[in-house]
Amino acid sequence: MIAIPLCEKKIRETLHAARFEHRLDIAREVTSTQLEFAARSLLDQPEGVVILAESQTGGRGRMERRFFSPPGNGIYMCLLLKPEWTPALVTFITVFAAVAVCRALDEVVQLTTGIKWVNDVFCNGKKICGILTEASISAERQRVDHVIVGIGLNTGLVAPEVAAIATSVAEQTNAPVDRNPLVAAILNHFEPLYQLIPDAAARQLILAEYAARQMLLNQRVRVDTFRTAYDALVLGLDADAALIVRTDAGEIIHLNSGEVSVKPV
Repeated sequence: MIAIPLCEKKIRETLHAARFEHRLDIAREVTSTQLEFAARSLLDQPEGVVILAESQTGGRGRMERRFFSPPGNGIYMCLLLKPEWTPALVTFITVFAAVAVCRALDEVVQLTTGIKWVNDVFCNGKKICGILTEASISAERQRVDHVIVGIGLNTGLVAPEVAAIATSVAEQTNAPVDRNPLVAAILNHFEPLYQLIPDAAARQLILAEYAARQMLLNQRVRVDTFRTAYDALVLGLDADAALIVRTDAGEIIHLNSGEVSVKPV
């Protein structure tokens, strides 16, 4: 299956997200799109710069896990944001980016997707997209300096090493995928959601959509907080996008971080 190359002109044909229109950088190969930003002076970069790559030799997800990024088989993209917010609002960037990806997949290729808290998009029981958000916080001002949002969406062939747990747009649609309108749709959907984050009332409306897409509700899960691990039942989400779980001992915990996996029946 021959991949249609990423093309700035084709992306711009359907892109109407003004924040992300000024600079689209498309690379043939990078170590990772996030490391590309790390190599730049971000003080000189405007909000809304987008870096895309045809392949990554060192793509990564949470906890430094490897993210398979073969040439032409995915959307490997990072966005630079510079919100003048308190750090507490950064969590919602990941949440709203996941909603944007789901909306884009529904719009462009008519795929029904769900979200596994906090940053993974699934389709028919397999992971199709991961989102990694990294923020730089000014300790003195207690404000966000910048945020880099990494989005890795599988669109073509799935590597054999992860075929049991991962899927792709092509695998789900059984058709070749033009990634260019998908890139534009993700940015188009994300921009208005991002703008709503400081508005508490509007934020809760989008969080309700995120909650409705949650795959973990009422599931028995294994929670790993990096300090301890335990089994629990997922009860829902709170107003800060924390996952609410009840441990086997009856304790109610609001998770702001950690790894959650569904326990086999």
